[in-house]
Amino acid sequence: MYRSAIGIDVHLNLLVCCHQKQVAGHREQSESRDFNTDRASIDAFAAWCRECNPDIILMESTGSLWQSPYEALERAGFTSEQLALINARDAKAAAGRKTDRKDASRLASLARTGNFKKSFVPEKAFRLQRVISRDLQKNRNDISRTSNRFGKSLNLTGCRPTTVFSDIRGGKAASLILMAKLRDDPHLFDVIKQNSRRLRASPEQIMQALDFEIEPMMKEQILALRKKIDQLEEYDRSTFERLRQLQAPYEKDIQLLITITGIQERSARMIYAELCPDLKEHFPTSEQFASWLGICPGDNTSAGKQKSGKCPKGNKHLRRTLIEAARGLAVGGTAALKEKFQVLKMRRGYRRAMVAFAHLLARIIYSVLTHQKGFEPYLSTAFRDALIERAKNGVKQLLKLKGTKYVIADGLVVETKTGAILGAVVSS
Repeated sequence: MYRSAIGIDVHLNLLVCCHQKQVAGHREQSESRDFNTDRASIDAFAAWCRECNPDIILMESTGSLWQSPYEALERAGFTSEQLALINARDAKAAAGRKTDRKDASRLASLARTGNFKKSFVPEKAFRLQRVISRDLQKNRNDISRTSNRFGKSLNLTGCRPTTVFSDIRGGKAASLILMAKLRDDPHLFDVIKQNSRRLRASPEQIMQALDFEIEPMMKEQILALRKKIDQLEEYDRSTFERLRQLQAPYEKDIQLLITITGIQERSARMIYAELCPDLKEHFPTSEQFASWLGICPGDNTSAGKQKSGKCPKGNKHLRRTLIEAARGLAVGGTAALKEKFQVLKMRRGYRRAMVAFAHLLARIIYSVLTHQKGFEPYLSTAFRDALIERAKNGVKQLLKLKGTKYVIADGLVVETKTGAILGAVVSS
């Protein structure tokens, strides 16, 4: 319980505030104020909050709009213990009973009673890293979409570059050959021969795949798409360099993440941008950390019946990066991690196994960062043990079948009527 609190309903151009405090005789005194969101109004808002001197200030996490008033309160001297951010779904009003003033009053009441779940808000340096990291994710999606349009536009002209090039966007040889084609180079075949030494397709096959006439207007469109891809890739490089500069003080933690097999520098930096140096203070256990990520099984039980166990909502940006890293680990990780994924895949299918594997990766990351110790690969027989257990269960089911008798002799499954050997039982 808090004696005084301020609830803030955040909008694009308006801050609706309600200050509640307990006075003599257990009476409650309430005051409401509205502020605009320009610089002068934000400063006046912070000064009013400082004058009220509440025990706690509570606001909803409305997109990115909460950040400027939150930072203004930090500049006014409020600490992270005095500032609380909550998800809007946890303070949702009943239909037909919602106004801005009522929302602010309800937030103040929740704050005074302490009946809210505080969201994780990292320090300002990490909030800036988050902005850049999430912009990098969106830019990579833009590159992917533009590259797909580039390839489809070439296919519309009759050219089939993907049949002879594995990567029409990033491959140096493919880029040189395609640009020569689009610019009507009279020595196209010579360019193909000079740049096809490391390509699987022969120069003749490449020439056949590209030997189509392209209309001038279509050619300009394709060249414009190629230019846009180059601009997006240059933006990606410069943005990633800014992220690297911001994370220079935390290079030790980045290197610890890179020790996890399958996590490269880019993934490590994007993962760390969503976290903080003192991870254990905010998430005492790896289970709480996985729950915040939204990468653990959900809990939905009613009347003693277990319903959908789908993952809860969480940090979708970090979740996406973790699943991408998990895909890489499942293919190119250590033998132990590969075996773990194979066991999960055998039991639950590929998609669920990938999410479960990302959950394992989240717990590994938590352990590496909290113990400040690099990941050490270990040997595992999990896949072999799972196969043996499945074989044993299969034999047990076979022996229970009615109408036909089977026996196990010298490790072999034999049909008693015909004497046919149906298989062998592997001993563990």
